[in-house]
Amino acid sequence: MKSRIICKARRAGRAARTRWKSGAAALELILATPVFLIFLLAVVQFGVFFTRMQTVALACRNGAEVASEVTLPPAGEVPDDVLAAIDQQLLASNIVRCRVRLEHNAGGPQSVLITGACDCGPDTVLVAPLPLDEYVRITVCVPLSQVMPNLLATFGWSVDCPGYLAECTTVMRREL
Repeated sequence: MKSRIICKARRAGRAARTRWKSGAAALELILATPVFLIFLLAVVQFGVFFTRMQTVALACRNGAEVASEVTLPPAGEVPDDVLAAIDQQLLASNIVRCRVRLEHNAGGPQSVLITGACDCGPDTVLVAPLPLDEYVRITVCVPLSQVMPNLLATFGWSVDCPGYLAECTTVMRREL
């Protein structure tokens, strides 16, 4: 009779330990899930950011390519052909340009053409040494909120920074 009571007590103890272990697993899952989701959303957010920055860089390159092949005015605004090439690439990712700055020395001294109203910072920043022959340099600015998704706002980390801009610059030699 004593052996039956001891066996029943052992079985009851094993059942309690099994329930405790399953409770620990549930607690670990509850604690690890938010950390995993934050990490996953951060990876997705920065992946989208780098993809859209590549789109801005490609739009800048397309604009510089078109600008290197057309006749550029010495003053005024950026030609419509150049803006159309930039907008075509940006609109594929639902990005709207804020400002386009075109520098060139075609047919004389350096000229600067600007289209757009936002302030992209100092206009005298040299990104790369300029070639000795005729060149065009295009800088495309877009609002950071259009390039960076705000996926982490769910967890209280917002990257929505009004007034911040992303920009890309490309230099090409004139082809005329």
